[in-house]
Amino acid sequence: MIPAMAFSLLLAAAQAPHEPPGWERVYETTGPKDWVTSVLAFRADTWFAGGVGWLARATPGSVGRTSAGSRAVLGLAGQKPDDVFALGDDELVMRFDGTRWIEEHVGPKSRRPGRGADILHSILVDGSRTIAFGPTLALVRADDHTWQAPPSAERKRLLDLADSGPSHKPPAKCDEAGWFWVARDEAMIACQDGRSFIFESGTFTAKGALPPDCRRAFQRVAAGRGELFASCGPGKLWKTDGSRWTPFATFPGTKELVSISVTDSCVFVASKRTVWRSCN
Repeated sequence: MIPAMAFSLLLAAAQAPHEPPGWERVYETTGPKDWVTSVLAFRADTWFAGGVGWLARATPGSVGRTSAGSRAVLGLAGQKPDDVFALGDDELVMRFDGTRWIEEHVGPKSRRPGRGADILHSILVDGSRTIAFGPTLALVRADDHTWQAPPSAERKRLLDLADSGPSHKPPAKCDEAGWFWVARDEAMIACQDGRSFIFESGTFTAKGALPPDCRRAFQRVAAGRGELFASCGPGKLWKTDGSRWTPFATFPGTKELVSISVTDSCVFVASKRTVWRSCN
């Protein structure tokens, strides 16, 4: 007979998500609501992660954690490891300046009525302006590092830019089903017939027919090394290989991959509890 404690440990191990070959866990949470929401990597040993009430930063040899108070961090964005934005609920905008996290903005109230009314999750660059946006909210960063709500008409234009991209002519016979920003000036579009394209500098490049899991719903999309990466289906990570999509990894026991980040040599993915890394 297996002792009760040993049985509990075996059961926990059986229920825990396992990494596929070639992947390693670089960060894991343990609290009941200590969830991971996002990962942003620059090198194998230099990356950031965000979650409910916290931010983590990895440097060569160490991982440090900073409190974000009671607010959930919902997205990370940045081009350099000394200039990173963290965005979240209550209109939260924090910026890492290479030394510390600075709270640049938070909303006037803890909650406002309306779905997504106080949520920010992504950064968009519009000309020389930096825009933080969410489902229904857009804020523009001023020269003094404050964040301002634009007039109603401009807000609608910015949200349209976030949702549908700049004015463009879609590929031939493509009825667009979705526009997904994957980098500062790159996006992926999905067509109703299942085809996918990457958009860069006004040009569309065919990336092949989407896997059936991705035709139903995307969880996250990212770009790197000239290819697209997408999480679709329970624990499934896909990537393009030229003009076709191929399975890249499956994480058993993982329902959803909530974030993807790609560097020159590594791919990082996050689930609700874990950040994984695979490098070559």
